[in-house]
Amino acid sequence: YLYMLRLYKGLKKPGILLIDYMDIFRPIGKITGDPYKDQGTVGENFRALAQEWEMPTVSATQFGRSSVELEIDEINETNLADSWKKMMISDTLIAMASNSEQRANGKIFFKLCKNRNGEKDKIFGMNIIYEQLKIVDPKMEADAQLMKQASQAVIDLKERLKQEREEDVDENLEK
Repeated sequence: YLYMLRLYKGLKKPGILLIDYMDIFRPIGKITGDPYKDQGTVGENFRALAQEWEMPTVSATQFGRSSVELEIDEINETNLADSWKKMMISDTLIAMASNSEQRANGKIFFKLCKNRNGEKDKIFGMNIIYEQLKIVDPKMEADAQLMKQASQAVIDLKERLKQEREEDVDENLEK
């Protein structure tokens, strides 16, 4: 699609480039045979593409096996698996983690491990619905629930007023 954008005018430029798992891509150009160097090169290739198209680029990567048992506040950039070059070229690194109890309760936590343009080490929790692969802000979910309850109260009130009017009409007809 990006190639087509170069060829044809009028195509809409995407607002974000999502890369499904950068670690499995091959680098553009010479392959060294060293997976750590090659992964770093792939990251550099995507960063150059993002700069060329002036759009954010997002991908997933893994943390090392040792981080599986860590709590979210213990995870940091040193836990990143494979090429450290991925860390060096990224502007932002966000870790996602939950232990078995948190997963059972539909909770997932995010930690801003690296932020080239601001604060880091911020942790925030979200609700997750695994069956729908849906992550929901608990505050927004609570607001949505409150709005749903308020809407239902309005519907109930309208129904009650309608019934009272019908009863008044029936009463007046009987007179």
